[in-house]
Amino acid sequence: MLPMIRELFNHQAWADAAILTAVRNDAAAREDEALRKTLHHMVVTQRAFLSLFLERPFDAKTEFRVPSDLKEIEALFREAHRDEIAYVGRLDEAGLSRIHDLPWIGSRASTAEAPWLLPEARPSASAPGSRK
Repeated sequence: MLPMIRELFNHQAWADAAILTAVRNDAAAREDEALRKTLHHMVVTQRAFLSLFLERPFDAKTEFRVPSDLKEIEALFREAHRDEIAYVGRLDEAGLSRIHDLPWIGSRASTAEAPWLLPEARPSASAPGSRK
């Protein structure tokens, strides 16, 4: 399971970078407030889980402030990807079983299952290749 998790985190970093590049290269997308809020939500979700896994503080007041420009959001993604890839690089089988409190949904889950509890992490029925 660990190789797959590492591959998924690397793919996430690649996919996020591709999205950010496309947005950066399109003037209308760069200025789109709704898109900036969506990108920010994506990275804050990654950072929230990472803070749980690394047992480090998560300052919601600071984290939930939507940056006014794309460069700040890109920096948040770079930092999250760097820390996530380092984390999964040293993760072992025992770490996959570690239980975390998930305060934002009032639940508990293991490292391996926690990210999949949020609706946005699950494949949608309309996604390509999904079963309907």
